[in-house]
Amino acid sequence: MRTTFVRIFFSFMYTQRMPKSYAKRINSILDEALFSYKYKRGLTELNKLNDTSGPAMIYAKGLLYDHLAMSEKNQSRRREWIQKAKKQYFSLLEVDRNSVKGLWGLGRIALHEKKYSDGIRFYKRAVNAHPESRSAKLSLATAYLWASKYPSARRIFLEDISAHGKSFRTLYQLALLERNAKRPRQASTYASQALELWKKQPAKFRQSIGGRLWEYSLTKIRTKK
Repeated sequence: MRTTFVRIFFSFMYTQRMPKSYAKRINSILDEALFSYKYKRGLTELNKLNDTSGPAMIYAKGLLYDHLAMSEKNQSRRREWIQKAKKQYFSLLEVDRNSVKGLWGLGRIALHEKKYSDGIRFYKRAVNAHPESRSAKLSLATAYLWASKYPSARRIFLEDISAHGKSFRTLYQLALLERNAKRPRQASTYASQALELWKKQPAKFRQSIGGRLWEYSLTKIRTKK
């Protein structure tokens, strides 16, 4: 369950960072595919678009291949999906060695494979290349969370709140962090705050399968003080 919740967080955050002009349709397809778990349908819809070679499209396909891999029980097929995802991400780095999306994608795969040091390395590269990027810093914090490096993750999340105010995504991650760190009182507080902000999220997210999982996980954390 923990992997599912954090995976959805990564996906939601990444699909919000593409250029608005070209990415509107891609974001819509990704939102539907990721929150409904219909990854193959998402790939089919992406292939219907005219431009299938731009960086936003390359990353989107990598993200869906990535998710197909993580939900695949057959190990041989899983490896095939992972290789397809890596090919997409590496192609982004061939054009721009500091591509945030390429680094994020490879970092995600490393984390899912429990290669935490490699995953953190990719996310650190993204922060070093784009120190002004809030989302790069939050992604690094989430990588620390996956690796059970709770003090490092907590520091970045709290710095984000100090700089930008409370947001649903940051409070959600802090609730997961404190739950995993065996600090139920703090976890419950963050979960309660996150649920208040959750009410302001778009209905399509709240009512999706992924959104309901988020709400369920926060409600469960809130009740365990």
